[in-house]
Amino acid sequence: MCVEGNNGKQYDFIYGPVANDDVYTTFTLYTASVLTKEQTIEALKVKKLYNQLVLTSTKALSYLNFCGIVPKEEF
Repeated sequence: MCVEGNNGKQYDFIYGPVANDDVYTTFTLYTASVLTKEQTIEALKVKKLYNQLVLTSTKALSYLNFCGIVPKEEF
């Protein structure tokens, strides 16, 4: 199974920004009138982007190789 993009192409790998889980919480607080419009806009400003790599097919998974374990102290 591959993921199909907007252009009809299928992709084995997808790399891009991760949606921040705080966005949903921020909108929920705004709609509950806990946050003002100004507070909501400030909370939604991008502070740091994180990217993710999604492997969408068996073909993509076949490129993975186990390299070892990272000791807990190195995190």
